[in-house]
Amino acid sequence: MAIPNSVTSMVGVWRGESLLNLSESPDELKLFESESTLTVESDPNGAFAVVRYTWAHDGVAQYGCIVLAGDENSDSLTGAWTDSFHQATAMMPLTGTGFESGELDIKGNYTFPEYGDWGWRIVLSRSSASLLLTMFNIEPSGEETWAVKAVYAST
Repeated sequence: MAIPNSVTSMVGVWRGESLLNLSESPDELKLFESESTLTVESDPNGAFAVVRYTWAHDGVAQYGCIVLAGDENSDSLTGAWTDSFHQATAMMPLTGTGFESGELDIKGNYTFPEYGDWGWRIVLSRSSASLLLTMFNIEPSGEETWAVKAVYAST
């Protein structure tokens, strides 16, 4: 098991802006912008990484954490995610890819008893000067709607 080299290039402390999209809300209550921080840490052996982030909703601080490990021979990543706003009651198991593309793309599932099985996708990528974290809500039909977009610069 290992983590992708792309994650190694993300290690550090990042600051930026996060935009929350509550897509089912009326337009005037749909988008919330806040300052955000993101920290990427790797264990000394490169076996796993931890991504922690902060943001706010209506002035209330929110926190999230993603733990990742992978297998470079199969390009597969596994992990878990929790967030004090979106996923506060349990860790969401994640699977995805990230060794070949240089972009982490991981997915998990959750259920609304009255609405069926939904998905959640997290994409973490780096350009030369910034880090982009995007999260998508996936309806039972497969349609994706972005839920979080955060852009960070290294500190």
